Amino acid sequence: MKRTASVVVSAVVIFVLAFASLASAQPKTQLRFAFWGEAAEGVQKNEMYSKIVERLQAKYPNVEVIFEMTPSRDYETKLFTQIAAGSAPDVLVVRDMSTNALVDNGMLMDLDPFIKADGYDLSEFYPQVLDVYRRNGKLYAIPPGFTTLVMLYNSDHYNEAGLAAPVGSWSWDEFADAARKLTRGQSGTGEYDRYGVFINEWDGFWTPFIRQNNGDIFDAEGNVVLDSPQNIETMEFLADLKNNQNVSPPFEVAGAYGWWDGLFMQGKVSMVQLGYWTLGIYTDPSLRWGIAELPYNKRKSTLIYSYGYGISSQTQHPELAWELLKELVSEEAQMVQGDIPSRTALAADLLFRPGRQYPENVHVFIDSLAFGEMAPQTTNFSEMYARINGQVWQILTGEKPASNALIDAAVGVRALIYEGR
Repeated sequence: MKRTASVVVSAVVIFVLAFASLASAQPKTQLRFAFWGEAAEGVQKNEMYSKIVERLQAKYPNVEVIFEMTPSRDYETKLFTQIAAGSAPDVLVVRDMSTNALVDNGMLMDLDPFIKADGYDLSEFYPQVLDVYRRNGKLYAIPPGFTTLVMLYNSDHYNEAGLAAPVGSWSWDEFADAARKLTRGQSGTGEYDRYGVFINEWDGFWTPFIRQNNGDIFDAEGNVVLDSPQNIETMEFLADLKNNQNVSPPFEVAGAYGWWDGLFMQGKVSMVQLGYWTLGIYTDPSLRWGIAELPYNKRKSTLIYSYGYGISSQTQHPELAWELLKELVSEEAQMVQGDIPSRTALAADLLFRPGRQYPENVHVFIDSLAFGEMAPQTTNFSEMYARINGQVWQILTGEKPASNALIDAAVGVRALIYEGR
């Protein structure tokens, strides 16, 4: 009897071991995950995503996630090539500015069926940030975080100039007046000891300004309206501040100081227009600084910058892709991805933690969502901005009148749009 029991037990053990061996021999289900990144940040991004993927693999040990990192400038081009060839990744980073193009090319799955079937709670997320990824009422990506663009100011400079910190709404006139009062001294070379603000050709700088004056790159029908009277007026306002009133450093001076970061951290300028990422850069305790809304003219406007995670329409594993997407926007993942979390409770914990002294008025990042807008959408936004920013540079260096430069920019963008059809 004992020998029979021993044989049975041995047989069961052999069966279990054989089953385990067979299971381990089964090919893993591969999910391809596409994101952009530069060589310098590749190791960091891979480590971050590897930790996030570990949580997915703890639930689904037979899933293998393949990372596909592409330089930012080539990212969308590669995606469009892959979808045309039927070889798109399963899960992908969706850049805010290319959402329309990806949706129009049939690249992304509508996430609403997954959300409904899973009972996934979107009420935890800022609706304004989610709306960046909605098209025709459908949600195509979920962002892990965001930033709004704000005006950073040097608190000590404001105190020295006898100015109250810009709290709440302030107009273009008030902004210009502050920039003049913050600009200080002039050496024999013509360079000022300190400039009030850094006015530059980056589209993240001038896009909110043209919208504050009821302008834009495209109108509601998608027509290029760069050369509109209100846009010309905006650029003339900025060019006058920089070239005639000298409240902003010449570009050669800005280059010598390392552009935004060097100018602000070394006290060469009193105001710069940037986003949340600066909290990880401007950490010198001797730098006392704060955050203000962007000024307004006819209306308030700022940009919401973010990226989201979407599921490819070509995936063969939609349910597993959804599971990976959920891990990528989980609470744990949002706290390590470097932006303001898109979950409201996490953002509050991060921004309003007790004991924070600087920057002042950090709540402005969240307050600005009330008038935040997505960036203009085009298939080839990198080339579009290259064509516009080159003309804005000439406006801000005094090489071209605003009217001529914006006409040339509009011609260039219209040609680009036409080429893309």
